[in-house]
Amino acid sequence: MFQQNDICCHSLEGTCATWCGDVEVPYPFGIGPSECYWPGFNLTCNRDHDPPLLLLGNPDLRVVNISLANSTVRIVRTNALIRRGDNSTSATPWYWPLIGNPFLFYGEEPYSLSTSNELVVTGCNTQAMLFGHGDPAIISGCASFCSHNDTHITFGSGKYCYGMGCCQARITESIDGMPKELLFKWLDAYVAEDLIPLPAFVFIAEEGWFDQKSVAGKLMRKDRELTSAAAMEVPILLRWEVLHNGLSPKVSSRPDCDLCKSKHSQCKLGNRGYTCHCNDDDGGNPYVPNGCKGSSIIIGVGSGAGLILLVLLAYFISYKLKHQRAQMLKQREDDHNIEELEKATNNFDKARELGGGGHGTVYEGILSDLHVVAIKKPKMVVRREIDEFINEVAILSQINHRNVVKLYGCCLETEVPLLVYEFISNGTLYDHLHVQGPRSLSWDDRLRIATETAKSLAHLHSTALVPIIHRDVKPANILLDDTLTAKVADFGASRYIPLDRSGLTTNVQGTLGYLDPMYMHTWRLTEKSDVYSFGVMLIELMTRKKPFTYMAPEGNGLVAHFAILFAGGNLSEILDPQLLSEGGDRIDEIAAIAVACVKLRGEERPTMRQVELRLEVAQSPKEFEADGDIAANSQLACGPGLTSRQYSMEEEYVLSARYPR
Repeated sequence: MFQQNDICCHSLEGTCATWCGDVEVPYPFGIGPSECYWPGFNLTCNRDHDPPLLLLGNPDLRVVNISLANSTVRIVRTNALIRRGDNSTSATPWYWPLIGNPFLFYGEEPYSLSTSNELVVTGCNTQAMLFGHGDPAIISGCASFCSHNDTHITFGSGKYCYGMGCCQARITESIDGMPKELLFKWLDAYVAEDLIPLPAFVFIAEEGWFDQKSVAGKLMRKDRELTSAAAMEVPILLRWEVLHNGLSPKVSSRPDCDLCKSKHSQCKLGNRGYTCHCNDDDGGNPYVPNGCKGSSIIIGVGSGAGLILLVLLAYFISYKLKHQRAQMLKQREDDHNIEELEKATNNFDKARELGGGGHGTVYEGILSDLHVVAIKKPKMVVRREIDEFINEVAILSQINHRNVVKLYGCCLETEVPLLVYEFISNGTLYDHLHVQGPRSLSWDDRLRIATETAKSLAHLHSTALVPIIHRDVKPANILLDDTLTAKVADFGASRYIPLDRSGLTTNVQGTLGYLDPMYMHTWRLTEKSDVYSFGVMLIELMTRKKPFTYMAPEGNGLVAHFAILFAGGNLSEILDPQLLSEGGDRIDEIAAIAVACVKLRGEERPTMRQVELRLEVAQSPKEFEADGDIAANSQLACGPGLTSRQYSMEEEYVLSARYPR
């Protein structure tokens, strides 16, 4: 472990620069002499520019923000685009090593690629895959298509690409830091230079930056100069940790965390090292002495006094948390008052009802500025309903994801708060799936909606500031907009999972048919409970049968019957006939994902991030898996349950009958 005394930390403000241009440089980062930074966190301030530029490693990596609370560094990168299209007519795949390559970084640094980035590919009939450390470990991949006679791609008005001319794919975390290798290949058997209508570009960017209309429009031109592409600035988000210098991060929780200098700080372990955080999350710096404000309570002498103070401290913390939640509600009020909302809903006229569930009724409202919103009102004035509404505000206030419904504000003038959401005009997935007649949503739409839902749940579990379990995943809680884009809703039952815990014990809550049987049996709620519910929903999408009412002739429910038929190769007996005509070769793969998600033991289920990646890969054309790379690694990506049938599904679900359903 690097040893560094406290003298440098005490004298930082006097001898070390803490700003470069308009970017703050907090310790352990630093500029200049070695005593100004912790080893590995040195930055460069280029004062030849006005304002000065803060650089990470080389002139192509410009730092624009450093966050101690989130342990991230946001950089803007030039020369970030790899171009293929000239001197690349061979259909043979090529590999681009990333460690030690200027495409990213150097590998020995304390940085890793945040999961809030995405892999972007532009061009025609191309495929890219990103590998981490492993044998190998696929952490992202997607493909882009267009006809050879296309000389110009017309992009839509939306931000996101779904494979025509460009594609985007989320990136999972590489265990050892940065991605190791990038694979690129043309999907045609042979590609001649004169048949390549547009150059192909591959790059990594912060999620949300890439806009198919503006960015792709600049790249997707035959005459695009490489020098112009190289000049494009691409934002990337990095995570950083204080490295353990070869020691196992699990040796001890505190002795290795000798950089957490503030006495009111705590150490959190990561993949390769640790980060420090202030106990009260007050925005201070836990890496310098007295950097965190901490509690103002003076610890007394003696065990009796200490015990009393601990009780008082617990009460103080509880009070502060409740106060913060109340303040959050106040901040989200957004000037909505009861008169305005009553007028917007025609006094909550029954004709304005959009639907409802266990946590309230939702009404369509038209505000005075003609903005259409959805207004949620509790069914009963009881403490539980109020707590669930407060819980929903607290959770949705921290989520910003394109596949999660947005909370605009709330009204506190009534006995219970009224919540104001964005208006999602096209009903729920349940409404579209369970319609009268032989045909429902197309299989492509069902699969895309499932993938978008998986993305949002993966974000809640692993990307949100504090992991969140939705706890009630089902088609009735998936809203659809005019383009049938999925929006996950109803977070009244959701729960935070502390960063230092894998789950929590709580009363069973959810919807029968979708509830994780292990959660019902043990009352132990984990992220794998959402995985189970998602798997049930995926089965419902494939069968158009309702899990809370379906019963097979043998007495099995929908999940058990589906799994048994899958294991015996008889899925056609239960699948939606529409799926049999539209699903093609993807049916078995999607069914395998669903069966893996509903395995009895939570530890044998994949994570939502793995499910998300597997669904994206499964939607790619057959050529995407022609070289066997993905098929050979499907177990790695999604766990053994997705490809192996070397077990008796019937036996497993007979055993599961011992647990309450």
